[in-house]
Amino acid sequence: MKMKTIRKSVTSFAFAFVLFVLCALPARADGTYGQYGGEATQGKVLVDKLVRNPQTGEYVDNLGLSDPKYFAENAVFFKIVVQNTGGNTLSSIKVEDILPPYVSYVSGGSYNAKSRIVVFTFGDVKPGERRSEILQVKAYPEVKLPGAKTVVCPVNKVVAYSVEDGTDEDASQFCIEKRSMAARVPETGDPMGLVLAIGAIPTLFAGLKLRKQSH
Repeated sequence: MKMKTIRKSVTSFAFAFVLFVLCALPARADGTYGQYGGEATQGKVLVDKLVRNPQTGEYVDNLGLSDPKYFAENAVFFKIVVQNTGGNTLSSIKVEDILPPYVSYVSGGSYNAKSRIVVFTFGDVKPGERRSEILQVKAYPEVKLPGAKTVVCPVNKVVAYSVEDGTDEDASQFCIEKRSMAARVPETGDPMGLVLAIGAIPTLFAGLKLRKQSH
């Protein structure tokens, strides 16, 4: 009789212990527990912000004071890259690009002039998939840039949101140099043609002078 009581106590303890362990494990949506049912894999959003190097045309993380600079009224290009680094498809990734000072919006995404925020939306991003969009802005004219500085270096920030897995953010710096229009290379046309035209001015004046002397 005493042995039966001991066995019954041991059995009850073992059952209670197993029940405790099962309750302690995190339950999944499908009703399974922890490692026995397999751990669920979630999608993860990653965003990368790149700026175009005005000399090489390559997109880089940042452009500092020692790197090539943009000038007043130059077009500036950014690339926004999103990636799903998780194991499940992300139904939607929303990216908000906050325009920095000293530039105006040109194209790309959906722009809100009041908030100066550009929105990009990427739908059904599969595991491991990368997507990108281009944002174009324009540097302010020289008269609208800070008078006390010869170079300004704004920072362009982006924030990415996904319904399934939180947020991520990144930023990219670039520099704008104040320079007079006469010293700038034109954004269109042949720069060498401009140089040749300027070089021909003294010859033109010399020709006019000889013509006057001959009369």
